[in-house]
Amino acid sequence: MRISAFAVAMILANFCVHLEARADTAEVDGSALWEAGSEAYAGGDLPKARDLLLRAADAGNANAMNLLGAILQKGLGGEIDLPGARKWYEAAAKSAALPGAMYNLAMMQRVGAGGPKDLASARFWFEKSATAGNVPAMDWMGYLSQNGEGAPQDLAAARSWFQRAADHGDPDGLDRMGYYLDTGTGGPANPQGAREMYRKAAETGLVRGMSHYANALYNGTGGPRDLSEARAWAQKAADRGDTDAMGMLATIYAYGQGVRVNHALARTWAKNGSEGGCSFAMPLYGYLLENGLGGPKDLPEARRWYQRAAEAGDRIGMYDYGLALVRGKGGPKNTAEGRAWLKKAADLGDTDAKRYLARKGGGRSRAVQRRPSSSGYGAWLPF
Repeated sequence: MRISAFAVAMILANFCVHLEARADTAEVDGSALWEAGSEAYAGGDLPKARDLLLRAADAGNANAMNLLGAILQKGLGGEIDLPGARKWYEAAAKSAALPGAMYNLAMMQRVGAGGPKDLASARFWFEKSATAGNVPAMDWMGYLSQNGEGAPQDLAAARSWFQRAADHGDPDGLDRMGYYLDTGTGGPANPQGAREMYRKAAETGLVRGMSHYANALYNGTGGPRDLSEARAWAQKAADRGDTDAMGMLATIYAYGQGVRVNHALARTWAKNGSEGGCSFAMPLYGYLLENGLGGPKDLPEARRWYQRAAEAGDRIGMYDYGLALVRGKGGPKNTAEGRAWLKKAADLGDTDAKRYLARKGGGRSRAVQRRPSSSGYGAWLPF
């Protein structure tokens, strides 16, 4: 059947109208602009991406709003614009309930970036994001509940959020849940569960998790004590800069726990840990300096590290510094101040300090072979 020229023209005209209508629809929701902008972003043409995404965001595309917020926040393809970033995150969070946009908005509100600090609103958006499945938001709900940010402290709720993050294999959630199970925070203690959480966190490559797992192995938390495996995990964490792990290695080498005594290695790790702020490494480093183990003897330097440990709240450091003051080791003698530090150590449960004070200073120096408490592990916050 032959079709007249007029009919063909009408068909073509209708087809063009249909295409135009589709283009108009794409322009209304910004999908075409979003696709073009995201392609430009992926291709590294950031000024073009910024322009296209702005147009797509103005057209109401929530994905474009969220990505544009990130571009403005980081100053990609132009100037940093924190108020603009916050505005677009909020628009995306409200218009399409994007979990990522909710999380980004909450992060800015929590610290007051691009606008006023608003902990209550930040918590609201973190919770919506977490409920929608955003795992980092679950971690944040744990920390907010733990620290009482935006609402009263609720350790049971914190534990629940960390568990949810851990169930998703999140390294921070696993490690923090290990601590909650280890200490019985927000619910029953479960040493075996704690050890397993720490192991999983360590195996994700989380340095903090390696250190905590090494500590569990060292102390026999939730299972047999394993000094060899503890040393291996502590070494991994120390090599990546964890100062608590450095302190553990120093202790292991100083007292030959599962290895031969090696004062040179002990001194190296004790020095590195102490300089990094590990309070329980400080009195050990002082002891090695005081006795010339692993290097030259240096009483003034030993006393300085005892003092730093004491001022950091370490009870063994308090004992050592108190004794140094009472006996005038490494500096001037100051009996009154020394006894005050010994009293602080005794009040924290140091048995040697108690015996020394009970004997009115006539007691013998304590045996240093006991390892300092690692209770400071529980105080960390990753953000």
